[in-house]
Amino acid sequence: MGDFYGLSSQEWATAVDDVPWGLKSYEFEDWVWRREGLQDSRLFSHRPNIFLCYSIFPAFDDLPHKREKNSNLYEDVGTSTCRPQRHWCFLGEIVEFKRRGSIKILIEDIDGTKVELILNTDARAKSPALTQLRKGHTVAVLYAQRCGDDCKPEISLQNAALLQIFPISLHNLIALEDVAQEFSTKRETANTRICHAGGKKSASMAKCGRCSFFWYCNQSCQKAGWNKKGHKNDCKFLSEPNLRGMFVMKWDEFNGVVQVPLAVDGIR
Repeated sequence: MGDFYGLSSQEWATAVDDVPWGLKSYEFEDWVWRREGLQDSRLFSHRPNIFLCYSIFPAFDDLPHKREKNSNLYEDVGTSTCRPQRHWCFLGEIVEFKRRGSIKILIEDIDGTKVELILNTDARAKSPALTQLRKGHTVAVLYAQRCGDDCKPEISLQNAALLQIFPISLHNLIALEDVAQEFSTKRETANTRICHAGGKKSASMAKCGRCSFFWYCNQSCQKAGWNKKGHKNDCKFLSEPNLRGMFVMKWDEFNGVVQVPLAVDGIR
């Protein structure tokens, strides 16, 4: 199966506008599975939709508290601290931030809860992710924990290797995953994929040689995907190593704690 270089996704603005905001976790997940055509896109060969799995990408209220010793999340390693025994990651969109002393970032999660993310001095000094600190960008915190009380939602971060910031809004990130899954994963029936440009199903197609997520019948279809279906925008994000790692990592398989940048091999 050949590769086409650099040239993929449905209209960017349309995908973003179609995603509801402010729903509770269970309401949003219910909407996703009822969305037209998504039932078919769930027939994949490798793994489920990642950002819409709330056991892996929980909202703030579903995060473990720093004082909790949840046996479903942590294992006792015989020390005063516990070690995660599965993956989870908190996502939120930056609303505002302050750089004085320790960095404080106000973010909003998928449920609409505003959370203060506090980076101590060490995390601030060592985090390359802070070059992307902008209003409207998306923060990802691996193995995030709630701290403080219910009146003041907070996450305190000391390890810079657990933080990543993506130059894309949370709305757009969810929409991009939705589209990438639809056009990159194999259907169990007949082992086929869908051409991003024309919608044709086939077991014999070529992938975009730059991002490897989108597939086409031929070069004409690829050009149509690039110029008319929004892949010029999507490919830029999907080719970025850290964001790509979020998309292709097998979050439901745990072989130890991971850090940023995520080391992943292969594609769906």
